[in-house]
Amino acid sequence: MLGVTSPEMVAAVSNAGGLGSLPVGGLAPAQTSELIRKTKTLTNKPFAVNLFANAAPISDNKAIEDMKRFLIELCLQNNLITEKQNLSKLTFYSYLDQIQILLDENIPVISFTFGIIEDSVIKAFKEKGAVLIGTATSRKEAVLLADKGIDVVTAQGIEAGGHRGTFLENEPLPTVGAMSLVPLIAESIKQPVLAAGGIHDGKSIRAAFMLGAQGVQVGSGFIASNESLASESYKTRLRNAAETETILTKSFSGRWARGIRNKFIEEVEKSGLAIPAYPIQTTLTGPIRSLAKEQDNPEFMVLWAGQSSAKAEAKPVAEIMAQLIKQTEEID
Repeated sequence: MLGVTSPEMVAAVSNAGGLGSLPVGGLAPAQTSELIRKTKTLTNKPFAVNLFANAAPISDNKAIEDMKRFLIELCLQNNLITEKQNLSKLTFYSYLDQIQILLDENIPVISFTFGIIEDSVIKAFKEKGAVLIGTATSRKEAVLLADKGIDVVTAQGIEAGGHRGTFLENEPLPTVGAMSLVPLIAESIKQPVLAAGGIHDGKSIRAAFMLGAQGVQVGSGFIASNESLASESYKTRLRNAAETETILTKSFSGRWARGIRNKFIEEVEKSGLAIPAYPIQTTLTGPIRSLAKEQDNPEFMVLWAGQSSAKAEAKPVAEIMAQLIKQTEEID
């Protein structure tokens, strides 16, 4: 949960008996190193680092210029004073820029999404003894990950908040719910499966185990926590969101992601404009998202959230973890 997860959150999950996950997708190598080292000062337990394995986007100059003009006008209409974006001066970091740092830091678990890391990278991590976790939103993606020798596969159901891990191109977006996807993947590969999407309490965790998962991945349940970097209005919207308020959108980033509908999403959709590919759109919307977060304005900030996000609680991570474990253990 890039932008929401802090080193404190990661460490708290690991200290409580889970596997905290530090997101560094698209970050500069120096920032990646800084976050890893900060997390290490807060826990002596293992934690994972999450990478974005997407390929470089194909630029559509017309779509980019049209979107830039639209966003400038949208900001003027809503009194949002932001800096003009100059894409030629921006650097897009690939996961390949971060690999040596993860190897040097001896990260024990590497997870990735938006694609499959290169064979040479898989080999390098395996030689270090690292466990690799890939993300699949369909059976076909899971089998491809398994065939590459990835150790664990996360089955991301359509309920999950944030970006879809989908990576197969020229195919319809998989919209399979976790209840169907988890057993389908568990029956199709030999590797352990983690369930993601709709996991928020002991019952949902037990249900995932019954469906064939050997672990679960919780996201939205930690967004309202004390250690979360989410703004107060984000946390409030999250905890009060009806199950019908989250939608799939490309408006903020150029990749399909689930979040709570707000004015920004509505205006981009209403414009009818082609949305530039990820991470170009993420870069274009960056100043708006940053300013909205600074102003605590939920109508123009990213509000990634899963379908069970209203179950999130404003508590320390340690208490959330203890509650999840207790609820799960109490179910026979």
